[in-house]
Amino acid sequence: MYAVEYGDEAQEQADVLPFDALAPFLEVLAVLGVAPWSGKSLNEDNPNANILTLAFGPRKQGMVTYMILEDRRHVEILKVMWLGL
Repeated sequence: MYAVEYGDEAQEQADVLPFDALAPFLEVLAVLGVAPWSGKSLNEDNPNANILTLAFGPRKQGMVTYMILEDRRHVEILKVMWLGL
């Protein structure tokens, strides 16, 4: 298991997610706690980088950007976006 925490900006962004985004976002949190490497590297030139993104929502209209600190089994959520299409 990984500890999942929010950066200040990400916490504010998560706090204002609309109702439609809440269940898919909670699913992302569950994934980050057990399999954070399942996201996509933010740096396409370095697929093993520790900053990743994970899309969420029925039409992938949300995205979480996060950093993995493997030696500490820690995930820090850096940004939460919701397009709400």
